[in-house]
Amino acid sequence: MTSVRYAAFSLLGSLSIVAAILTLLYTTAAGALGKGSNPDCNSRCTNDSIVQPQLRLAPRQQMNFGAEVHTDFANVSVAEQVCDDEWLNVNDAEFGGSTCLQVKWAYLCGANFVNYMSTWSEKEQTDNPSSSTNLDDHPPVFATLDNNITVTTAWVDVHDVKTESDQDGRIVNNITIAVPHRGVPDAARSNKNVLQLDDLSNAGFYTIDANVASPAINALCVNANTSDLEPIIYASWPNARKFDNISDINRFWPIESFQDSNTNMNNHTTLDSVFGWQDEDKDRDHARPVFLKFPLGGNTIANHSSTAPGRAEVYLLSKHPENQTDDYFICSLKTGITNSCVTRYNASSSGQTLEAICGDRVQLDSTRDVDFKVTPEWRDIGFHLLNALSLNNGVFDGAASTARIFTQLQLTRRELSAKLPSPAEAFLSMATCTVLDLTRNFPFQPFSDNDQPGIDKAELQSFNASVRVAQYISGSDNRFQRIFLAVLVLTFAINLFILIYLGIVLRIRLITDLCEPIVLFLLGYHSDTAHLFRGLPQEGPHPNDYAVPWIVKRRNGQLVVVAREEADLVDGTEDANRSFQMRSRKGFVGVPGQDQGQS
Repeated sequence: MTSVRYAAFSLLGSLSIVAAILTLLYTTAAGALGKGSNPDCNSRCTNDSIVQPQLRLAPRQQMNFGAEVHTDFANVSVAEQVCDDEWLNVNDAEFGGSTCLQVKWAYLCGANFVNYMSTWSEKEQTDNPSSSTNLDDHPPVFATLDNNITVTTAWVDVHDVKTESDQDGRIVNNITIAVPHRGVPDAARSNKNVLQLDDLSNAGFYTIDANVASPAINALCVNANTSDLEPIIYASWPNARKFDNISDINRFWPIESFQDSNTNMNNHTTLDSVFGWQDEDKDRDHARPVFLKFPLGGNTIANHSSTAPGRAEVYLLSKHPENQTDDYFICSLKTGITNSCVTRYNASSSGQTLEAICGDRVQLDSTRDVDFKVTPEWRDIGFHLLNALSLNNGVFDGAASTARIFTQLQLTRRELSAKLPSPAEAFLSMATCTVLDLTRNFPFQPFSDNDQPGIDKAELQSFNASVRVAQYISGSDNRFQRIFLAVLVLTFAINLFILIYLGIVLRIRLITDLCEPIVLFLLGYHSDTAHLFRGLPQEGPHPNDYAVPWIVKRRNGQLVVVAREEADLVDGTEDANRSFQMRSRKGFVGVPGQDQGQS
């Protein structure tokens, strides 16, 4: 303590104490100043890094994106042409496009349906079934885009099954989903102001919340008995044609069945108010569907009969394979546009996701008030989907596998099942792939009826989005953390002072550590051990030799290892405290006035 009391008030003593304190605080200061970010720095900025950058989310930045869009995604001619151009040329001018779409969707949409059912299997094993009758507790409908982007939809305009069913005494399953805009990833990749995955060096990620319109799909499934359906079942009509074989059905239905008259499309049903059906001579876009016959259990039949060009829906009539209920169930499927959601795109080195964010999870612009705007003329697209999944094979009592699984989902109670998806959810999982496949150039904002460009004419359209990037950045989160800057500055100043003081002022060179084994070996090799060790060299050291005190001394201009009791004689006189300082070409420096290497 006495030495500290006197040394602490010297220049070097004070600096030593300060250096010790800074050593304790340096790690804390480096961590505190490495956890923040500069709020004025945009997503491409490298930030004002101080020390120890850490992976962190920067503040959200508002940015503009843009890309070329087209006006329509429900035009079957354009869809067939695009698919046929990407397809192997098999010289099938008449059916090449439709065949291409159906083969592609048989794979994509079928895989979506299988994966969705698998998700329910996992849910049943991990969750409590008693708490999953609410739609919000059900797994969302999802799909895969370009084999590397997971797409997750969101429920919108949710209708409670029990409430809807009580109105007409029948089970009504009405569900709408919003599909994220698939053009957002392409717009993000083409924007040079956004960090890309290559820029992140396999670390970090970025999130884009795009204020764009979202495609939407609605599935409405209703249980109905035989009397409800007879007015729209062709086989139940008084003058219905009888078919002797499948070839007659294939030729007649629906090509020849309605060539002469569509009067039977005006048969009123108890389902008119549920589906909004009208007489065809009043509103052809909402005319009633007509099915060939009642399907057998485990079969589904589509309505390929309507000739109305503006109809937006396709319909599917189904029956449970085990006949657990006498009712059939009929489902409609239609697409549209919703402005009540945003599209969130997440990109990282571990994968990419695209999801629709709706409801309370997002704040929308007050001008975006379009809940669901139906896309007309989607019927032909829907027909390709139903044919691709063999959902019309019930016309021939085909008993397709997909149809059997689908019909097993028929609701028998006025609530959603806790263990299985509802028919509407399953139908939506099949249809999601068609929307994703056809909406690459889907408008970011809906066109008005007066400014829609031609289908073949591309138009540049922009949209606003908030971008948040997670990358290695530095800075301070709070103002009080900036006090640690003093620690960093003083640490740098003391290190700089030591460098100047020792290297320039004192000109102290590097010294060799005599205690290193290799140095001691060389010293011992050149030393006379006659008085240090009493045994023979070939015998090695004896146990008593380890207790012999030794010291490094200089004799005749050379450092040697000798016994402690030996005196260093110079000119015949004893000089045990003789100072020495040896300088060699290798920069070795002894310590003046002291013996070295004592053990």
